[in-house]
Amino acid sequence: MPPSLWHLPPQILPDAFSPDGKTLLLGYGQSLKDQHLQLFDWDAGKLSGKPFALVKIPGQMNRMRFSPDGNHLASVGQDQKGTTIDLQTGELIAPQFKHGGDLLDLDWSPDGKRLITAGLSTEVKMWDARTGEMLLSPMNIGNAAARAACWSSDGRFIVTRSDDNLVRVWDATTTEAVTPVLAHAGYVRWCYITPGNRLITASHPNVLRSWDLKPTPLPTDVIADYAKLLSGRRLNSSGGLLPIPARELSEQAQSLRARAPQLFE
Repeated sequence: MPPSLWHLPPQILPDAFSPDGKTLLLGYGQSLKDQHLQLFDWDAGKLSGKPFALVKIPGQMNRMRFSPDGNHLASVGQDQKGTTIDLQTGELIAPQFKHGGDLLDLDWSPDGKRLITAGLSTEVKMWDARTGEMLLSPMNIGNAAARAACWSSDGRFIVTRSDDNLVRVWDATTTEAVTPVLAHAGYVRWCYITPGNRLITASHPNVLRSWDLKPTPLPTDVIADYAKLLSGRRLNSSGGLLPIPARELSEQAQSLRARAPQLFE
């Protein structure tokens, strides 16, 4: 087929390459009504697998991702659901899973067994990629849309970002938070966990920040005092936050500097 007849339909976002870069998901057809998707083998220079109708993915797609092995495609969009398709047969590999709210992002776990979805509902949810069942508790970062979520390359962590300039890292095994909410002064464009488990964020106007996610050797009392110093608050007996007087904060800073000078380097 001449290249001039190939085009990507407007529903497809630029995530159409497989993880190994050897295959591309193409769309073809004269109109949206008869639009089809099919894999194109980059090395062989020809189509592979079975074409399937775009209507199998209902609603406007906002994001799609190949599975790590390149055999499956997951997509999310305005229909509030996630869809997973076998790219060789064009059939669903799991029932659609309903997240709720316009969905903006998704990601596969490195082993291809789980999916996470994020969207306007403010929650990030985890799913069994084979059954479409929700796993564990949702991850809620704040009161604004959960803009994006992704796994670390070793599968240990999940990082999420929201429209209210917040980022948080979660334990991928339990969905419990492993960092406090990390507030940014401007909109967070992206966040990523490196193979060495360092969190990197990019936010407006042009700010890059990083956090080391490795376990700290510091004693718990030092960590607790450092949290008080950074926040300027302490918890009372009923769990309420009380401001710490400036003089006490100064004394605490001097004590911490003596006990853990690396915090002030």
